[in-house]
Amino acid sequence: MSERDYNVRPEFPKAGDKLIFKGVPEFYYPNFTNMREDARVLQLGVEYTISRCLVNSSWVTIYLEEYPETMFNLGFFDQV
Repeated sequence: MSERDYNVRPEFPKAGDKLIFKGVPEFYYPNFTNMREDARVLQLGVEYTISRCLVNSSWVTIYLEEYPETMFNLGFFDQV
């Protein structure tokens, strides 16, 4: 690996980007119980649009245009 490879930062999604819901894993961090309940409105394999993305210290909060008042965990989605 070159020095350049070590300096690559992951790209986080931004408003307007599309995500596909892949489901809630058995374990996720942080394990807020309401996150699993809130995700019940989402359908597996359906594409959603990000309205806000907040990068936290150990996980990423996603707000969707379709559910603007509910926070989701980026770990529940795949990027399109």
